[in-house]
Amino acid sequence: TVDLPSGARLLHVAPCREHPDRRIDLWYECRVGVPARPYTLYVEGTGHPIVDDALYVGTVVASNGLVWHVYLDARLAREVVLP
Repeated sequence: TVDLPSGARLLHVAPCREHPDRRIDLWYECRVGVPARPYTLYVEGTGHPIVDDALYVGTVVASNGLVWHVYLDARLAREVVLP
């Protein structure tokens, strides 16, 4: 779960710069002063089942060879802009 302002535009996902094999960075644009609320993101490894009603955000290839696919809960997608 991440806090994002309503109307945020998701830009990119990538391995975390500080912990590249354990965490993911998410970049987004938003308007200043818009209150944030929690959004559910799902991170699924290649070959694993994905959650129903989820929309694709991006893929992260970690330096340890693992590949993670990031999805947003589709019920919340109308409130943010996907890449």
